[in-house]
Amino acid sequence: TERDGLQRALAAARAGLIDVLLVYRVDRFSRNLRDMVMLLDELDQAGVVFRSATEPFDTSTPMGRMLVQMLGMFAQFERDTIIDRVIAGMERKHAKGKWKGGKRPFGYQVNKTTHTLVVDEHEAVIVRLIFDLYTKDRLVFRAIAKVLNDRGHRTSSGGKWSGYQVIRALNNRV
Repeated sequence: TERDGLQRALAAARAGLIDVLLVYRVDRFSRNLRDMVMLLDELDQAGVVFRSATEPFDTSTPMGRMLVQMLGMFAQFERDTIIDRVIAGMERKHAKGKWKGGKRPFGYQVNKTTHTLVVDEHEAVIVRLIFDLYTKDRLVFRAIAKVLNDRGHRTSSGGKWSGYQVIRALNNRV
């Protein structure tokens, strides 16, 4: 519900600037049944009719409102199914010792053939330095970032180090 376009549409509805909100499909409007019912209620209070370009219903009738809610239930079911499948896929990869995706940890590269993490020797030197500065020199995160930046070390994206990025390197469980 925090999407910019949706918030603009709701603001226009509240201001009386629109009388119909047209979406391509109900599942593009919301994939959470509770949110969808709340949004439809808000539109109804503003006197705005909700319509779909690809699905036949009329929210001004009880049958139309029921159909929209059923479509919302299917949208939430689809969302939950996608989440379950993604999690299951990540768990399968993890069980096989493969990288499950996302931003790679600093100090490692993803082997494109085996889909496993391999040590990046150039970055591993910096990781060891971070751990030494933290454990031996007892520096705080921002001080470590300053040392790294002063020595010309850069993050994997080529940017300067921040305290947050140092924390991420120290919290790396790989």
